[in-house]
Amino acid sequence: MKLFISPNDRNEEQTELVKSAIQKLESSSKHDFSLSREEALRLFGSEERVLFNAEDSDIIVSFGGDGSVLRAAALAIQLDKPLIGINGGRLGYLCALSVSDIEDFDEKLEQYSSSERMLLELKYNGETYYALNDIIVGKRKFGGTADLILSVDEEENLEIRGDGIIFSTPTGSTAYNFSAKGPVLDLESSCYVLTPICPHVSLSNSIVVSEKRSVTVRERYDLANLYVDGREIGEMQGTAEIFCSNRKLRLYSYTGMKNRIKSLSI
Repeated sequence: MKLFISPNDRNEEQTELVKSAIQKLESSSKHDFSLSREEALRLFGSEERVLFNAEDSDIIVSFGGDGSVLRAAALAIQLDKPLIGINGGRLGYLCALSVSDIEDFDEKLEQYSSSERMLLELKYNGETYYALNDIIVGKRKFGGTADLILSVDEEENLEIRGDGIIFSTPTGSTAYNFSAKGPVLDLESSCYVLTPICPHVSLSNSIVVSEKRSVTVRERYDLANLYVDGREIGEMQGTAEIFCSNRKLRLYSYTGMKNRIKSLSI
């Protein structure tokens, strides 16, 4: 198989870890691995490891932690490729493997299967964005507030005043949503959750919404920013629509509820 590597190396220590991991993969695996031209030049100073493009790969492989998986997910969703994460960072709830598994990568890959993950879709300012974990409408500056109006299927208006609101998938329900006291959703559930962040007035509890419903958000008074899987989209102006996407991400990772609950106590 052809595997396209999407590494995360924000500092010198991570760069050396990624380089060593890639070299171990090349020596221990029967599969073919490739980097983008930019990553190959940055990590190894040559194009020797540019063997094919992400479009021609069978699987996208991320190196790092959960942040790396979320960044690589954008590419995997765009190309409709399965994604597997190798954890070399601090958190790896979305990763199926760790760096210590690299020498047994082929065996581990055969033992795992990918599961389809629900994605949230954001329509905003003529653009479409996809989220594996969450979409956040949050206040623009510390000490400020986000004053928002939400409409569910254009019928019910809800007021959110506070630090913002999290729209979370079942996958992302154990991330920021969980930290904000939102519920943990079964990965196979057909719903998503809306969780206010430090609410001041009105809606103060999470709402679980059917996958059949869409939610529109608009600013009322104070200004807000939009974020998709931790990436800042920009200052919100006008209305944003959020709903369950018809697209899915095939992700290699732990899927059992027992493993998810156990991970939350770490």
